[in-house]
Amino acid sequence: MKKPHLERIMRPAVLVTALAVLCAAGPVRAADPFYSNLLNKGTDQYNRKQYAAAARTLSVACFGLLNEPAMLAAGLTELALAQVGAGNVKGFQETFRRILEVEERFQAYTKADIPEDERRAFEADVVKLVPEATLAATPAFRRLVPGAAEKIAAMPPRQRRRELERTIREHPGEAVWSVMLAELDLSEDHPRQAMAEAGDALAVDPASPDALRVRGLAATRLEEWQRAVDDLSAVGGAAAGADAGVALVRSLAALHRWDDA
Repeated sequence: MKKPHLERIMRPAVLVTALAVLCAAGPVRAADPFYSNLLNKGTDQYNRKQYAAAARTLSVACFGLLNEPAMLAAGLTELALAQVGAGNVKGFQETFRRILEVEERFQAYTKADIPEDERRAFEADVVKLVPEATLAATPAFRRLVPGAAEKIAAMPPRQRRRELERTIREHPGEAVWSVMLAELDLSEDHPRQAMAEAGDALAVDPASPDALRVRGLAATRLEEWQRAVDDLSAVGGAAAGADAGVALVRSLAALHRWDDA
């Protein structure tokens, strides 16, 4: 007899209770083929960008996967992506809470066999739609919380400059901020300023490869060839990036060191 179609997604409290019962009951059975087939159908709908239909199908499929936490986490991840595709932000946030629950109890999201492109897309949506405080409180998602440097790097150039100058004043013993300001100066074609900022970073951390690289690139633009060679050679030339490799060769050639170039 055909099984009835389920129309409502389980609420989080019900999910927790069901998972607890399953966990206490000992060995569990494999997923019912009915729900496995629904999961495949939902995946096919999602791949065809039929997001609303996929969300409906996947929500029913996930109801029947409670005895397979890793498969459930994979299904919920795809459900969340379908909900975003359908513009259902509230539904996405509800599904994310369910993922947190199975992750907390079984590390199911961590262990789930989720295609890497789907995992990346889901986590990108998580960063946009889930509060940082929630992510910071969850080991599996804490890594998605951007650090201070990442937040500043994402700012528009003018705002980034103001924030970097403020941070340098407040944290003069941290070379990373002067390096970031030097990179910004270089990107805006101010090599002399970039060289000075990189020098400030090196005064704090004389072995900073990032500061040496930026100072070497700035020196190349200023045609201070020996400085450029010294700094870029110290960080391995091309090993520090294609631009550093090109700058090193250019500087060596300017010094007529053809064999080294």
